Amino acid sequence: MAFVSYDVCQLFIYDVRQSFIYDVRQSFIYDICQLFIRKKTIVYESLTLSVLRRTCSLKKIISIIICAAVTASVLCGCGGGGNVTYKDGTYTGRSSVFENDDGSEDGNGYGEVTLTIKDGIISDCTYLTYEVDGTLKGEDYGKEDGRIANKDYYNKAQKANAACAEYASMLVANGQLEGIDSISGATINYNEFKEAVNNALKEAAE
Repeated sequence: MAFVSYDVCQLFIYDVRQSFIYDVRQSFIYDICQLFIRKKTIVYESLTLSVLRRTCSLKKIISIIICAAVTASVLCGCGGGGNVTYKDGTYTGRSSVFENDDGSEDGNGYGEVTLTIKDGIISDCTYLTYEVDGTLKGEDYGKEDGRIANKDYYNKAQKANAACAEYASMLVANGQLEGIDSISGATINYNEFKEAVNNALKEAAE
């Protein structure tokens, strides 16, 4: 099974796109992109010849297959030229501790992710954030002495906390950090999330 990098994928899709009629082009490119998002690579064996036959001449089909084969051969011969594979298993990564420059405790703490890798891709992710002393930022985060002293501050803290589950879900759906944007009001958690995920993936890298 042959795999290609993101840059080569972009060039290949662009080349194929030029040869397709509009309505078929949309579904075909969508399928390719979905494969790329989930696998971070394109599996050339997943390109269906039935679709190609309906939209391309025989000469074009042959040129596409040759292009794919040559590209895959070159990349495989490079010995790890940018493609990263991950070992199946469960991995934990932690971010560094964030401390606000203004001296306040707003957002202070760190993030921790637990990733499950199955068949080389991220199949599950949990992301939790903690205060500097290790206290989980849960439903009481933003309260003072167990009560809501400042409703606006509490709502802001809980909004940032809720974004953790969204970041985790987006990572599983996207398959990689690239393409995941920060959520308004949860930028600190976003930065901690990226750092923690990268640390976990370093452990999973083959």
